[in-house]
Amino acid sequence: MSIVNELTATLDKMVNDQFESPEFKHLLSVPLTLERGRFYVVQSALYTSNRRDCWGYVQGSAPLEVKRVIWQHESDELVNDPRANMDHYTLTVKQGEVVCRPWSEPASTPGTTSRSAIIG
Repeated sequence: MSIVNELTATLDKMVNDQFESPEFKHLLSVPLTLERGRFYVVQSALYTSNRRDCWGYVQGSAPLEVKRVIWQHESDELVNDPRANMDHYTLTVKQGEVVCRPWSEPASTPGTTSRSAIIG
């Protein structure tokens, strides 16, 4: 099995395990109200932004074959996802503009839980 196939299998398992965790099951079982949607979209923007930083560090220390896989994935995330015709952060901002009138950049939103957890 190539290193890319092994990595893909490991990451697939980790993602599936995450969605089977009690925390994710609870998150996905809570009805999404407009107020919860507003909170969620801000948290999602922070999460999306932070993940981009994390993948850069992973890519920097990965073997070349893995770097290529990460680069291909991150191109969708950072440059343009053809399914949305935009990058994922811009897509999250557009979602925020729909549910959070007026939209404020997540980094300027005081007291957000993810911001506290991500930044420290």
